[in-house]
Amino acid sequence: MVQSMNNQIPDYPLETVWSLPIEQVYGHLQCSDEGLEPEQALRRLQGIGPNRIQLQMSRSLWTILLAQLKSLMVLFLFIASFLSFVFGDHIEAVAILVVILFNTLIGFITELRAVRSMEALRQIGSVTTRVMRGGRLTTIVADELVPGDIVLLEGGDVVTADLRIIEASRLQVDESTLT
Repeated sequence: MVQSMNNQIPDYPLETVWSLPIEQVYGHLQCSDEGLEPEQALRRLQGIGPNRIQLQMSRSLWTILLAQLKSLMVLFLFIASFLSFVFGDHIEAVAILVVILFNTLIGFITELRAVRSMEALRQIGSVTTRVMRGGRLTTIVADELVPGDIVLLEGGDVVTADLRIIEASRLQVDESTLT
């Protein structure tokens, strides 16, 4: 069993929840190993919103490329290259420009892949997940997961949110969808 931590409950450092005893997590999230009551889950869904990857404005290729050149280190490298040209060390100046080019190219390709991966994840469609609600096992659309939900996973299931593992037996995760 795992507990959904897909959205933050105010005034609680969820980034450290992995280190807390499960009883403390249950206490803060006002839930138990029987899951949330359906009405409680509905109120949280209305207050927090759906469990979805946030939509971002599409970025053009030029925007992604220019973002790679907007760092202080790149500015220093351009200055170093310029000074090398001024002082007559043309080979060093060209070498620095080549380093800037490779750095920009690697960053551009990496960010472009990340953007495309996020778009692909959004397009996967509606995924269902099994949760405990009011002591009963039920299947819901993953968009309806809220903090405090107890998610049950079996072999082949898609992990539908950031989850805190409560209990596991021979757990393996395939992250190839993300890469």
